[in-house]
Amino acid sequence: MRRSLFWLLSTSLFLCSLAHGSGIAGTDADHNGIRDDIDTYIAEQTPASSATRAAAQEYARAIQSLVTGVPPTAGAEAPLLALLHSGALGSGALGSEGQDNEVRGWAEWARELRARTVNTGARLNAYAAALDAAGPQFVPLQPDGEGECPAGNCTVVIFQNGILTSEETALKSVLALRRLLGETAANQRLLYALNYNPTEGMRDFVEVFRQKFGEQDTAAAFAGTFGEPGALSGVAASLLQARLKAAAEPPTTLAGWATALTQPGRLLSGAGALMPTPDEITGAVRQYAEVYLKQLVRATVQMRERLGTTTYMDDNARQLTDGVEVYLRRGLRVVLVAHSQGNLYADVVHRELARRGVSTARFAVVGVAVPNGQSPAGGPYVSTQADLVLGALRLVFPVLEANDRTVAAGQPGGTFLGHAFVDVYTSPGSVVSGRVRDAVYHAIEQVARP
Repeated sequence: MRRSLFWLLSTSLFLCSLAHGSGIAGTDADHNGIRDDIDTYIAEQTPASSATRAAAQEYARAIQSLVTGVPPTAGAEAPLLALLHSGALGSGALGSEGQDNEVRGWAEWARELRARTVNTGARLNAYAAALDAAGPQFVPLQPDGEGECPAGNCTVVIFQNGILTSEETALKSVLALRRLLGETAANQRLLYALNYNPTEGMRDFVEVFRQKFGEQDTAAAFAGTFGEPGALSGVAASLLQARLKAAAEPPTTLAGWATALTQPGRLLSGAGALMPTPDEITGAVRQYAEVYLKQLVRATVQMRERLGTTTYMDDNARQLTDGVEVYLRRGLRVVLVAHSQGNLYADVVHRELARRGVSTARFAVVGVAVPNGQSPAGGPYVSTQADLVLGALRLVFPVLEANDRTVAAGQPGGTFLGHAFVDVYTSPGSVVSGRVRDAVYHAIEQVARP
């Protein structure tokens, strides 16, 4: 077993050296916009000429374009939606149970492809910089659905994400809303859309992650999870990998590699035990969660001060306002469901619609995990007492009082901070998800009135 571990270590170090040595773009022999190792992985995991392979390639190409700074070629459909619609389930661990089977499949694909593509420190730096500079994406789930609304009897439910949200998490949030609300309500057909705002200040969070878990070794872990503290298994794996690499002295010559492969024990430098203890893992995760939370609070404070200015406008707020205005002028109703810092944008949109002279009689906002001092646009909201992000923000400035006390604090996984839209606020069968559903239904009824 120990010899097998040394063999895997030496092989991974060799592959890692190749990845670092080939620069940010890596090798793309066929010039298809996808690194060759990613191409090989997709080919091994998908049937030839399948929709899943084509969608995975398109998504990998989009991530590679962010890393390299090469503008992607616009397709007929957003790459992530194409991955969803392909029915991507992949193989092995990509499946799941119940209604979430399809959702888990495409989301796992997105995380895996991003982690494999953004797998070095230099690539993570480039990717974070690209996200900081990227504009918002408005993604209707049923782009032709509004044409099927006689007499305008449709309500568009738009989801606005907060910061540090990967695009598959944002899209999963829209799908969770659709699962929660259904296809009709108050004699209205429901259409769904996402206004995805890429995380601003991503590079600051990358640095926080590196300070706790290493400089280069955890690039893929951060890229796959966006540094969420709830990804405990990924953090533990990163700690182990960092400890192994710190204890190894990789060869620098061909003869050195040959010796290492035949005598793998010589790779070790005598740095002591390779396995981190449970206390080390728990302590590191706790310390990281504290620093992560502080950075999240700092970023939210900056956003709240900036967006609270009555004349403030940026690309995300402008695009969201434009989308809402188009729907309203076509005679549709609009309910904006905002999560976390997305609520700060909801107030800007409501203010901008009024400035443009657009009637808001058929527009409503529902706030979820609200960091505002008052309910956005005067609409209903749901914030749980177990939400540690809101709890930390209350130490800095006035935040709406929690109106749900049914969620247990400090749960493992995605519910760790009590702030996640999918795992906490719309968790199937939970009391708090029922409150979110009722709040959105109330808003739909409000905008549906003649």
